[in-house]
Amino acid sequence: MDKQEPPSTEVADLLAQLQALYLQLYTLRADFAEKDPKAGRFLERHAVATGQYARYVKMLLKNGGGGSEESAGAGGNGGGGDGGGASGASSTHSLETEQKIKWAYEQLGWGHLAKHVDRTVHVKFPKSYTLF
Repeated sequence: MDKQEPPSTEVADLLAQLQALYLQLYTLRADFAEKDPKAGRFLERHAVATGQYARYVKMLLKNGGGGSEESAGAGGNGGGGDGGGASGASSTHSLETEQKIKWAYEQLGWGHLAKHVDRTVHVKFPKSYTLF
């Protein structure tokens, strides 16, 4: 068996820089996401870009989706324009936020939650229901 070589100093430095960047982003989220909408939108985009969809949903549920736009198309890929979260704080969410949450659930492979969102959208947003 070959012995694993220790990482070079360049790789170790890069890992240290990535860890420092992550800690800075975490601090930004904790301190400024609620105060500064731009920081919140940046952190939402970062979560989607890095494939951290559960973290993205957590941020949407915590912030109520405060009008944040998603460049990755989270609202458009939700399917049918229906949405609805699995949170009890739905009164602060918009239909667009619920669509983003549903999209993230689908990306995570959580089909049961995506179906729940579809089934509860008309209860949370009665005006979105068309009879025929």
